[in-house]
Amino acid sequence: MSPEQLYFETVEIGVLIPPLTKGPLAIKDLVKFGAATDDWSEIHFDESVVRQRGLPAPVVHGPLKSAFLAQMLTTWMGPAGTLKRLACQYRGMDVAGETITCRGKVMGKSSDEGEHLVECEVWTENSKSEITTQGRAVIALPAHLEPPRPALDPSQISLVTEGMRRDLHLGEVSGVFTYDVDRRWIREFASAFGDSNPLWHDEAYACAEGRFGGIVAPPTFFGALDPVERYHPIREEKELLLDPWVETMPYTNTGGGNAFSEVEYFLPIRAGDTITVEVTYTDIFERDGRSGRLLFRIRENVLKNQRGDLVAKARSGHVRSYDLALKRSV
Repeated sequence: MSPEQLYFETVEIGVLIPPLTKGPLAIKDLVKFGAATDDWSEIHFDESVVRQRGLPAPVVHGPLKSAFLAQMLTTWMGPAGTLKRLACQYRGMDVAGETITCRGKVMGKSSDEGEHLVECEVWTENSKSEITTQGRAVIALPAHLEPPRPALDPSQISLVTEGMRRDLHLGEVSGVFTYDVDRRWIREFASAFGDSNPLWHDEAYACAEGRFGGIVAPPTFFGALDPVERYHPIREEKELLLDPWVETMPYTNTGGGNAFSEVEYFLPIRAGDTITVEVTYTDIFERDGRSGRLLFRIRENVLKNQRGDLVAKARSGHVRSYDLALKRSV
């Protein structure tokens, strides 16, 4: 069924967004998303690695939960709406076998230079109704009387060293990567998390109802274009690996993964686009947490199309936790 169009005037502050339920998620669902994003981290599918790390089951990708939330929003807002911003913080671990429910609430409305914006709070819940992801989103909606508009970031011990800062080339472009995006990739990505929106799948519908003359990628497709998460097809390691030292820290690792993701969208990714991704690490820092000392690495990916137009800016954080009381041999 094609999504209905939502209009700015009809949205009321405080209204709940229709929820989206996913699951129970199977390991094959995580493998499909790993294949779509070329992310082959073993904690998402290898049960022997999962047991070795003391996890209850294979872990759901943080970007997959972000994709679920974006699917909820894009289904709700309709084909003429635009997701302008989505920022997520991954507060709890979801695993295979769980059912994830995406929810949201309208928190505010504003008009800026002719653009009608709706601010939303979004989150995911597990089967125990515990919130595992918290986020904020901004969408642009058409007004009833205007045509759709084109869519035009132990206290004395320090884990961070100068060597780490040098390896990450803080503030400098660490790598530039180019990807050719076609219809098949877009459809496989959307299918990996069950998003049947015809804007991503149906060429005729996208030409007739969409604003960009054909199939476009779901908003979270940027996750499939992340060199830090993608595996190189020949080297069998991450396409951009600047921090191998996280595996050789002299303290026991007690966990880690995606800490947050924030995306600002400027243009859609269309079938046939060639997308260039520039990766810049912007910060590395540490703080104390419940599971030990937390080491954060923050980066920004800038995506441009073949014409040099800015498509999106994605800001992401990865975190690793260490027990500073437990030294290990390296």
